[in-house]
Amino acid sequence: MRHRWLGLGLTIGLLACSYGYSGAALTEKYIAEGVGVMLQYDQAAARLRAIQGAFRDALEQAVADMVDTSALVSGNWQALRARIYAKPLQYIVSYRVLWEYPDPPQKVYRVGVEAEIPVQDLSQALNAIG
Repeated sequence: MRHRWLGLGLTIGLLACSYGYSGAALTEKYIAEGVGVMLQYDQAAARLRAIQGAFRDALEQAVADMVDTSALVSGNWQALRARIYAKPLQYIVSYRVLWEYPDPPQKVYRVGVEAEIPVQDLSQALNAIG
């Protein structure tokens, strides 16, 4: 009797683990660079703008991988900018800063990130736009 419960418990555990793995959203990693303008030598604000720019760049790369280039030029561009590019954090699962440095002669801050984007969620959002 005890072996039956143990076997049943192991089977349920295995099913639960495999369900969690298959139910996870498929993600892709993109490397992108962002540049933020330094206003009044405020490196922290410039860094934040650079990271946001890198997120937008990573998202643009993901969209370019999914959508035909001619579709990007069509009238859906405004909807794409308003619904997807305006809110890049919505599509970033995780990120890692690869490099960052201030560039005082250019008065900018540069950041490189590796961003993980759930392509299934992004694909659904693109389908909703048309």
